[in-house]
Amino acid sequence: MQATALGINVFLEYISWLKSLKLHVEYVRENDGTISGHVDELCTIENAPTIGECETKLITGMREISENFVEDFDFWASGRPHEVPYILKVLYSTDEEIKSCLHGKN
Repeated sequence: MQATALGINVFLEYISWLKSLKLHVEYVRENDGTISGHVDELCTIENAPTIGECETKLITGMREISENFVEDFDFWASGRPHEVPYILKVLYSTDEEIKSCLHGKN
């Protein structure tokens, strides 16, 4: 019984650590007036007319990348192991948590 409680505590600590990881986004206004956003940790780039729309597209893109990563974990993890914690962060976070993270919060 104690081993199970210890395992759960370790799991919860790991989830807490994942949630504390920061995602760094850089926005650039393009010549046509649109906004491009790039999330370094997951090599995600999106473009939209506004920052809000760009954020939405970035979150959707990160979710798609995360789902693809999980579907073929052995392939992706062997080539991009540094992304694994960020993939898990996206999978264990709500859209609002990710959006907050894109604004410099955990």
